[in-house]
Amino acid sequence: MTTPRLWVAASAVLGAILVAGVVLFQPGQHAESSDTPVDWLGALANMAQDGFVRPTGTGPLDLPQDHAPHPAAQSELWQMSAHLTGPDGVPINVQFSLMRLGLVPPDTDQPASIWELRSIYRAHLIVADSAQTVAQERFGRGLAGSAGFDTDARALYFDNWALAFPGDSRTGAWRFSATSAGARVVLEMVPSKAPLSIDAADAPFRGYAFSRLDVTGTVTLSGRDAPVTGSAWFDHAWGELPLPGAGPVISDRLALQLDTGHELSVIVSQRSDGRGVPTVDAVLIDTDGAARPLGADHAQVTFPRQWQGARVEWPVAWNILLDDVLELEVAPVYDAQEHDFTPPVWSGLVQAEGRLDGQPVRGTGILQLSGERTP
Repeated sequence: MTTPRLWVAASAVLGAILVAGVVLFQPGQHAESSDTPVDWLGALANMAQDGFVRPTGTGPLDLPQDHAPHPAAQSELWQMSAHLTGPDGVPINVQFSLMRLGLVPPDTDQPASIWELRSIYRAHLIVADSAQTVAQERFGRGLAGSAGFDTDARALYFDNWALAFPGDSRTGAWRFSATSAGARVVLEMVPSKAPLSIDAADAPFRGYAFSRLDVTGTVTLSGRDAPVTGSAWFDHAWGELPLPGAGPVISDRLALQLDTGHELSVIVSQRSDGRGVPTVDAVLIDTDGAARPLGADHAQVTFPRQWQGARVEWPVAWNILLDDVLELEVAPVYDAQEHDFTPPVWSGLVQAEGRLDGQPVRGTGILQLSGERTP
């Protein structure tokens, strides 16, 4: 991705991935991965400001090695979302994200104890259909067997949540498995498009996206196994990633997979107090995997319907107009997809209908709304 417009859009996409990021680590509210308590707020306040490396230059994506953590980078995020269908056509949503935040640079002297806090991980798991939602947030230290990356198995994990990558990540089968209270997920995912790499020379981070993986597997909710099929989207970024809540601007992200074989990522950024005019950045990924920015001539997103959550009124329905290329109406599969994470977010399954290049189009995807807005 080299053009200025596409670089802006890519930057916004990766920033919005962190909608549910690391700002409000509130101890005692959510499950941890260790019996040893961790002072999350204290850890963030005391994290090193120097010694980490900002990515420089450009280079080819190196898989499967680039699936693993990049300890020289201070922050890193992996995120997978799957849009699935059960045996009766019931839509099922599975989301998994893992964030690593380095507190001590990797070239620092070895710790005196394995319990010395050098990095922290934050994980989210969401498994939902129209009748039930299981959503869990976990925090843990970067410790073998607790949270991190198993090099031999090529697996990213947090306790019993794991995403394993094959030796050939471009064509081989990935495997995701997770067990939580009331839910169990086992998915096999095979990429149907080459990864889209983000390696602009002046970028403060690196990353890549697999915008479409074909999915089969089993999702268990309330003890009932459901065979599922569908598609997934996977992102991984590392470097100087923007931390949500660090300023007055919030970003919401829409990621859609269209029935034409295209994928769409739209970012709407606006002041958290609702004042001013939102900015829109969008990328359309063509059927051949090439990315093109949209909205240079005209970009408009309106919110025809809100849904009242516990504390926030969420804009869950979007109308989108991008140049003369794309027009979409986006609506949630069901409204109650708010999750009590830190901070709270609305992150869930949506469906879209409209026109692309003058032809009818439909799509399914994930809408992620930030919890930092003013109620």
